[in-house]
Amino acid sequence: MLHATDHGRASMAPLLALATSLCCAAPSVAQAPRSPGPPQSPQSPQGATGAAVPTPDAYAQAIEAELSALELSPSCVRTAGRFECRYLGRSSMTERRFDVRATYHEQPRTVEIQVRRFLDAPISHPATAALLERLMALHWKLAAARFSWNPDTGEVRLGTTLHVDSNFDRRAFRSLVRAIDDLGPRYHAELLNLQRSLASPAQPAQ
Repeated sequence: MLHATDHGRASMAPLLALATSLCCAAPSVAQAPRSPGPPQSPQSPQGATGAAVPTPDAYAQAIEAELSALELSPSCVRTAGRFECRYLGRSSMTERRFDVRATYHEQPRTVEIQVRRFLDAPISHPATAALLERLMALHWKLAAARFSWNPDTGEVRLGTTLHVDSNFDRRAFRSLVRAIDDLGPRYHAELLNLQRSLASPAQPAQ
């Protein structure tokens, strides 16, 4: 068991360094596979190459329309250089409702889907080292999503990124939204139980 001592911090240093390199990289860590067939992109004027180049407003409208079609009741807002829709992730496995954000960034052109505050794992928590080890194992396993950890705040997020340089693939976007909706409850209970099991010393048998 690790405690918030100088020795504990030293023993966690190699693991934290590795976790930081994997979990704290830029959020654009997963790219949805290109679906076959013609791209399904919002209509917009043609660019220099003759191909349709969607405008930021077209991306925003498509994101909100797709989330609404999935009956997620998004609440969306536009700010300089980005468009963000917030909704509650559904879960048939647990009672937890996840705070999910689908955010379009103009530079670079990406759509991030992230579960905010998926877990809290402060660096001083006795279970954080074991939790980060499990997150790294999941990092290797998952294809369409990634976990990220902020060592300053302890926040763990679950997310994925769709690159939309020249088109908005509606099918890929819906697939990623459903993937996050499925992975959230699947791993939240496991990781929370791991964290709780190491939060206090085991009681001796009577």
